[in-house]
Amino acid sequence: MDRRPEGIEHNKSVAMDHIHAYYKKALDRLPPELFPSLLEAGFCFGFLDPVSNIIANTVSQERHKRKKGKRPRQVGAAATGTKKNSTDRRVRYKAISEIMESSKDFSMTPKPRSGSSTALQRGAGTGIAVRSIRGLATFLTSYFCYLTIQDALRYLRLSKADLLVAVHLIEQDYSAHTFTIHDITAKIALGCAATSAMHPEVPKFVSRSLSLASHVDQVSNLLPKKGCVAHSTINRLSELFTLTKDTTIDGDGDPQMPMQHAISRMQQFRERNTTVVPVGLDYSLELLLLDKIHLLYLEATSRIPRHELCSRHHRGLLKAGHCYGPFDPVTNIILNAIWYDTVFPAEREFEVEMICTKRIARTECHSLEGLVAYVRVLFPALSTHEAMRLRPLMPPLLQHAIPALLRL
Repeated sequence: MDRRPEGIEHNKSVAMDHIHAYYKKALDRLPPELFPSLLEAGFCFGFLDPVSNIIANTVSQERHKRKKGKRPRQVGAAATGTKKNSTDRRVRYKAISEIMESSKDFSMTPKPRSGSSTALQRGAGTGIAVRSIRGLATFLTSYFCYLTIQDALRYLRLSKADLLVAVHLIEQDYSAHTFTIHDITAKIALGCAATSAMHPEVPKFVSRSLSLASHVDQVSNLLPKKGCVAHSTINRLSELFTLTKDTTIDGDGDPQMPMQHAISRMQQFRERNTTVVPVGLDYSLELLLLDKIHLLYLEATSRIPRHELCSRHHRGLLKAGHCYGPFDPVTNIILNAIWYDTVFPAEREFEVEMICTKRIARTECHSLEGLVAYVRVLFPALSTHEAMRLRPLMPPLLQHAIPALLRL
């Protein structure tokens, strides 16, 4: 369902509804003079919760504009009391209406448009909410290189468009490593997301997001769940943008702290159904495992002397050099190749200069099929997806010298 057109549209629609809800909450908490900055670069993605991301990115954009000498645009007449509250409500309603109107009939792939930058920002399909969902999907497909857009939209629906919650769900399904903000891949993926969302200052956005993530506890204490954000809070946020790791205080700076906050948020709305696994999830997980198996084959071929590999063992490697067996995967590949050449010697030996990647990919696919089949025979209750999630392919270092084996 998630890969059919109606399923993709459903995921997009549900994720966008959550994004609209975040912008409504952010608009209720921000002073009206910051609304223009929100509509320009107040994205809901980053390493905080979505509403905090919107507020922080809005403050960052306002700070950037003032540094350039641009005076903040007045969005309402100066007034006090009841009249001011009424004006603020109208301004907020106009802003959320603009966000929702620009989200109609949008595509996940931005289309080039003519006209000024202002017209581009306010055109259909190019509003802040649409650019945010594109940035969210781009981060996921950049950080998890085998994830498709369809898979990303599914996880955005399940996570209620919360970036780090989506990352955690993917890590659970793929048995992947634990996300940290110090991972260079996370930094690159965030830059890709900002570029996809047409952020005006990508490098500064990345550095400021990382700075805030390093002080996530302080930011959480600064931004209460309800009530308007005070100007003193905005000034304090601006100070946190420039803090570095060396200025971390009060125990902040744990690279896993943003993910721990995301996990606590996830527990509040865990509605996942784990009984049905989409076809796309199996496919992308298979690609991930094949990539890991390919690394094992590169390790194995690097440990076989070049002359022996090119003159004799290339045949055994392609015919029966599977990574499953009683030893670690790299040893199994080498032993299986040597065994095949010994038991079924070639009628005529010939030398090759190289081994085609496509040929060895076939052997890698057979290795994965053999591993999954073996696990399912041992544990019949497991599905193919569950067997692949066991990840029986962890590549330990080879302990023994290979040249001695080649002389057997």
